[in-house]
Amino acid sequence: MSTAISVKNLSKKYIIGHQRQESYTALRDVLANGSRRLTQKLLHPFSAQNNGPDHEEFWALKDVSFALAPLGNEEALNVIQKIKALPILKGIRGEKGVSLEVLAEYLARLSLLVHNFPQIEEIDLNPVKGFEENLYVVDGRIIQSKD
Repeated sequence: MSTAISVKNLSKKYIIGHQRQESYTALRDVLANGSRRLTQKLLHPFSAQNNGPDHEEFWALKDVSFALAPLGNEEALNVIQKIKALPILKGIRGEKGVSLEVLAEYLARLSLLVHNFPQIEEIDLNPVKGFEENLYVVDGRIIQSKD
């Protein structure tokens, strides 16, 4: 029996910085907040809370959703909408995100490619970048089975 899906070593951590709104802060508040952050870093050096309120972290590749190929556009959209990082795809820092419909169409086409060519053993597309209707693969690799 051959392997239908194989997932190995999935993990990639992203830390996204957020811009702060400028407001008046008293010197005592600056000193108190600074000493609080320093204490947190000393007591818990690897804590995610050390990123502070101006940073957000997420693990992109621990957030996966699976479906059987081939996918239609609607099925691909459902797969995309199941991931926790969906708000990031929709846009961050006030910027517009990628079109989910275009991403779903690309995912459906990719699933059709894999379905129609069973000799494809592995596909690596990294990174895939997008903005609004534009989506492109910066680097990609397709490995065929030796059979």
